[in-house]
Amino acid sequence: MIQEFLKNLMAILFVFAFVCGKAQITNIYSPDSSLVLKKLYVGAIQATNFSIDSLYVENWTGFRVGANAAYTINRIFSLNTFFSTDQNSDGYSGTINSFVFETRLGKKFLWVNGFGPQVSAWFHRPPPVSFAGHFEPWTKAQLPGGALSSRFEIGVTNKVVGSVARKNNQGEFHLGFNHKQKFLTSVWVNQNQDSWGGAITLNLEKISTTAFLNQTHLGYFAWITLPQDWGTYLDVGFDYRQKEIPRGEFGVLKSYKIKNYKLGGVIGGGYSYEQRAIRGYLTIALSD
Repeated sequence: MIQEFLKNLMAILFVFAFVCGKAQITNIYSPDSSLVLKKLYVGAIQATNFSIDSLYVENWTGFRVGANAAYTINRIFSLNTFFSTDQNSDGYSGTINSFVFETRLGKKFLWVNGFGPQVSAWFHRPPPVSFAGHFEPWTKAQLPGGALSSRFEIGVTNKVVGSVARKNNQGEFHLGFNHKQKFLTSVWVNQNQDSWGGAITLNLEKISTTAFLNQTHLGYFAWITLPQDWGTYLDVGFDYRQKEIPRGEFGVLKSYKIKNYKLGGVIGGGYSYEQRAIRGYLTIALSD
């Protein structure tokens, strides 16, 4: 029933995009500008696996709907919230959400309280309400996500960020450094010290990479932008306790946009080591 609802909702929004053409679906403000719908996202991912060991073909489709909004109470206090809900052909359904209260003191200090992304997610993972968040690589998805937490940010172009969170009935502590969104690093550890890790992200002009190490795994993701809207990716993970490779995929993708409409996505494919399959992708999104 949920899957049918999401399909119908996607159909309505796609029709809306075609009918309205250049209708704005980001940064929609209320009359007094205090409330802004930052983004509305609707997207679908189709993946097809062609086994190299047999004639077996496996298909998978994932749908996501989400929105991000903010309400400015005054120049110091504001509310920020988002949600995204998934319905996939394999039966998985889930929701990612955040609702935080923000206190900004000048340009260099921000204090955030509520349920929302921790430092590792804020630095290294794409926003859930986006195509990048929907098409998130394995490496980034292994990093801690949202939790009940209190987070502070100090700085403008160079930021020091820390948070204290409540997760799995114990405390979790995060600390990170952000240099102009080009170099980002973070570390985390929980109260019992049985869950810990660190991550580094480099964002250069044509190359973006993220690497992490935690108590069981290490992973690495790289994206290289090529001419004419092409790109190549590498996403690998290693379980150093079990001596296994849970993730190993590389390939090429081409992004596309439908002119005059808020529609776009990627088409392409690669090779999946863990599934021993050639994988093809087609995605389409209303917003991003």
